[in-house]
Amino acid sequence: MPVELEELEQEAAQEVSTEDLLAAIKEARSQQRDVIEVLQERNLIVSDELFVQALQAFRLLKMYDEVLTLFTIFEGIYTDQVAAYAERLCACEALSRASSVFAVFESMRAVGLQPDLRCFNIVLKVHAHNKSWKGTMRLLEEMKTDEIQPDVQSFDYALSSCPTRKNWDVTLRLLQTMRLMEVRPNLSCYRSAMHALSYSPKWDDALKVYNEMRESGFVPDEDILRYFLRACFNSPFENDAIKVFKELETDSTLILTQVHFDMAINICEASGQWMEVLALASSMGARGVSPHSATCNVVLKACVELGKWEVALKLLETMERDGTDLDPFAYSTVLVACGRAEQWDEVLRLYNELKERAPGLLELDMAFQAITALCQLGRAGDAMLLYREGLQKGLGKRLWQRRRLGSDPVILDARGLSPDSAGIAVRAALEDFVQEADGVAVSSGNARLGALAGFLPTEPSDIVVAVDDESFEGEMPHADSTATGVLDVIKEMMGPDVKVQCARNPFASVKIPGAELQAFLAQRVK
Repeated sequence: MPVELEELEQEAAQEVSTEDLLAAIKEARSQQRDVIEVLQERNLIVSDELFVQALQAFRLLKMYDEVLTLFTIFEGIYTDQVAAYAERLCACEALSRASSVFAVFESMRAVGLQPDLRCFNIVLKVHAHNKSWKGTMRLLEEMKTDEIQPDVQSFDYALSSCPTRKNWDVTLRLLQTMRLMEVRPNLSCYRSAMHALSYSPKWDDALKVYNEMRESGFVPDEDILRYFLRACFNSPFENDAIKVFKELETDSTLILTQVHFDMAINICEASGQWMEVLALASSMGARGVSPHSATCNVVLKACVELGKWEVALKLLETMERDGTDLDPFAYSTVLVACGRAEQWDEVLRLYNELKERAPGLLELDMAFQAITALCQLGRAGDAMLLYREGLQKGLGKRLWQRRRLGSDPVILDARGLSPDSAGIAVRAALEDFVQEADGVAVSSGNARLGALAGFLPTEPSDIVVAVDDESFEGEMPHADSTATGVLDVIKEMMGPDVKVQCARNPFASVKIPGAELQAFLAQRVK
């Protein structure tokens, strides 16, 4: 550029300020005119410095397309400076044009410009967004070659670029590099690092990073604590995780939320530490932390396992009063707790209250708890009515399945039922067979056909009642088992001499042979 022209531009530049540029841009936008055209008309871009200031103004106003357009117009005139390329890189990154960022970065070297720290950080940001940790590591090597010292922002982007589930080891290497370069991590760095380490099988790595973060004066937020706890729960020893959580509880600077308590309670549930579940629930209450409904269910389950039916009832009442979104599992769990404690009146009270207030939550397993209670209170007739009412209202599937053709047995599934409930189910099934046989006999006038009701054209099939595996001690069912409840009803209805078969293979069962069933039906039809 001739000396005279350069001097004229310097004089013009002295007469133009950043305020003039911003004022012209705002005026053009208010008049809906082309901003760049206005700047050129007023001769406001007459030096390298003003050119960069114009690019910066566009960027600050989020006019990223104008940044790129202005750069293109003056390319080769005022663009041979790193600051101008940095603004161009910023615009490409803001417009999510990753390939353009890489192309512009390479073009700097092509025109003989050395990218500075800001330029490198913009490219690192793109790698972080793309989770391209390999690209990040290559770029850090370039910075080392160019003798450019990465700052905390560089490492923040680098840590964010690591896919958390696979490359947690890269995170450890980056943290070590920061220590060697004496670059102090910020909270965002620790957040990214802890997220990655939450998938590491070496939970003590996360513990070391957490302690380092605390010693640096940072207070972890909810996400960092969640990642840290997830890492601790990777320990093969559940007590390690619980010990860490208890230490966190004693730290008054931390804010533990329902998410953190949920995680601790879930790990206790998985390891069967029911007393710890109740202790954590108590701590939540003391801190004023409201649990999720799923967590409440785990606490209720702990009450069942520990036989604390009164605690379960009180907790359920508290949850109802606080407006917790309760599901059927919560009520079923409390019914089980009361049933195990043989608090039959409480079982019926809770079931009837639920039946009146929220019938939509009722399920067949809840009805079976009430059925057992009625049987224990000597109200077998009411128990049968409740069982049939439950089936009619669609609270559960009919427990028995039958084949209309062939010799396959009729299967009745009584697993998981109490002896009383299993007996009621078997009684109802046999009564149904009798009712069907009566109907066929009446309509056909043939008792023989009645005894074969539902089984034509074959002989009556066997009835196989599946029972709990724990029902047997050796070859005989033990007292108070599902099998015993089934046998008692069969002998009561079909006679003490009925020939039934108990088996443990292929599954625990009680079988009524088809011939015995036919004799029973023939007798009842007469």
